[in-house]
Amino acid sequence: MSKLTEKEREGFEKILIKDLSAINARFMNQIKDFWNIARMKVLESKGWDALINEKEDLKKQQIEIKDRINEIENILNSEPLRVEQVVELGGNPNEYGRFIGANFYGIPITSQLEYEIMEYIKENIDLEVPAKILRDVCESSIRALTMAGTFEEARTAYEKFYSLDFR
Repeated sequence: MSKLTEKEREGFEKILIKDLSAINARFMNQIKDFWNIARMKVLESKGWDALINEKEDLKKQQIEIKDRINEIENILNSEPLRVEQVVELGGNPNEYGRFIGANFYGIPITSQLEYEIMEYIKENIDLEVPAKILRDVCESSIRALTMAGTFEEARTAYEKFYSLDFR
């Protein structure tokens, strides 16, 4: 029999290492399969498999609920304001020519639903009178503070304003 050369020995070692790696990979896959089977058995024995099923059902319901919420929001805010409505409510064109900034006493108005709510309020409540009163009170208070010559006069003016108790 002929002797193995060093090169042949290295070649056999490489083949053996590759074969052992393949065997090890298959062995690890079998362990993973056994792990999954054993996990299911342990979960069943503890009664936790029902919890996992309930969790999956709840996740499905959560997705369905989120989808339904999005549908409802799209219905409620589906129709944007027309340009005339935006301008009527103090909006202006932005750098792209789209009209934005419509608001009703500081409340942003972006959809037809919100516009209809604003119209309902205007039809049923006269907001101009209280708004005018508030503007007059603010102007009067600022004027009193501006005209105050001493700290005490300024404090008195502020206390008069504060005593109106706008809560």
